[in-house]
Amino acid sequence: TLQPAVDALKLLRSHGIRARGHVLVWPSWKQSARALEPIKEDPLAVEKWIQDHIRRTVGATAGLTADWDVMNEPVVHNDIMRLIGREKVVDWYRLAHEADPDVSLYLNENNVAFNGTNQDELGEWVDWLKACGAPINGVGWQGHMWQRTLPYGPSVLDDLDRFAKHGVKIQMTEYDCNDRFGDEEEARFLADFLPAWFSHPSTAGFIMWGFWDGASWTNNAPLFNRDWSLKPAGKVWMDDVFGKWWSDADGVSDA
Repeated sequence: TLQPAVDALKLLRSHGIRARGHVLVWPSWKQSARALEPIKEDPLAVEKWIQDHIRRTVGATAGLTADWDVMNEPVVHNDIMRLIGREKVVDWYRLAHEADPDVSLYLNENNVAFNGTNQDELGEWVDWLKACGAPINGVGWQGHMWQRTLPYGPSVLDDLDRFAKHGVKIQMTEYDCNDRFGDEEEARFLADFLPAWFSHPSTAGFIMWGFWDGASWTNNAPLFNRDWSLKPAGKVWMDDVFGKWWSDADGVSDA
């Protein structure tokens, strides 16, 4: 069942596109594989299934992924930890590292950016995992923009400064907006957000949760309308990433 994904990753790599793995364990019964349902009262069986899953998945994609989210949303989704013990999470990171020593290992969480309510809890998770010797490299801030008002750039830097003390890389991993905001407001926010985000030494990436309305869970992707016309926020992205921040040089080499 992993082969189609492996083939897709190889195709992406052949085009020079880095891929990110999401997610090895989403630790609630509701979000987990159906294969866990028959054994969810058996801690040893659940523990073995997860360990086998991590070895198999990361091993099959070794060399094809730059990052893996080892765990997703543990602040709210923690059924499995309550069954097998929180300390088993450390083993998940160690197993992923053994399966691919070169991949960066992340913890992904929602409602973290812009002084979100899960920011302190995510920091506590990171500090605990590091203290236990887990090979964690970074955190993912999901970045779904659902606030009543969109924040401004300085609040981005405030949050990054506050979280940098935990000593891990920070990626924006699931950026999008719901349809509460108009196109011009979303463009204004992205024009503030991008330079603030990339100016900070702790950040390591910016990933959208889809970019086209035709394949967006909110029907409001950041860059393109359903007819593939560019949105105002998409123009901000193109102007900044492929314009102002893109280096071009012309010259003639010697012998």
